[in-house]
Amino acid sequence: MKKAVETCYVCGAPKTSKEHVPPKSWFAKSYRQNLMTVPSCAIHNESNSSDVEYVGFILAAATTGKGSNELWSGAIKRNVDRRRGPFATVMSQTTTVQVGRDETGEVSITPQRFVKVLAAIGYGLYYYQKEVPWKGRWRIVLPDPDDPGAHVQRLSGLVWIEEDSPNHECFQWWSNNDQGTPRYKLKFYGELDLYIEGRIPEVPSE
Repeated sequence: MKKAVETCYVCGAPKTSKEHVPPKSWFAKSYRQNLMTVPSCAIHNESNSSDVEYVGFILAAATTGKGSNELWSGAIKRNVDRRRGPFATVMSQTTTVQVGRDETGEVSITPQRFVKVLAAIGYGLYYYQKEVPWKGRWRIVLPDPDDPGAHVQRLSGLVWIEEDSPNHECFQWWSNNDQGTPRYKLKFYGELDLYIEGRIPEVPSE
């Protein structure tokens, strides 16, 4: 029996490589065992590499777990020391703010880059589970401690199934498929929860 040709997790084109879900660079070297991968075409494996690096830097900077601490002592520290890569981008988006008598830095992140990278993770997780690409789009729900918002409150109240995550110090994930809509809850570095919710593709009217 002829083996089926593997296709890209996003677009369905023939596979030319594989993609790690989430990106391999987000895992410290001690936690790179048994990472999830999906088949990918060249475009969807390489088109967002700078965004992956930028978002990974922000996620690691926002947490203090073992996984993120190891990243900070390795590749991220080298970028900081040399003032290059995502560190240079983040510093260019940082403004000084006064908190009482002290000064600190306030970073303005680029939401579009988060949406692009996390949507790719949504496509990857869906393909990993179903072995077919998701035909819709994704709603990305980012955390805001000061204002959780209606989407966070709704999603946090759902029943979530914990999926196999061998690298808890860096990544955990849960799924919910109520009414056929894929949803994922992601936890990075043991602290930061994000939500990805599928948006059903519109059916053209006749």
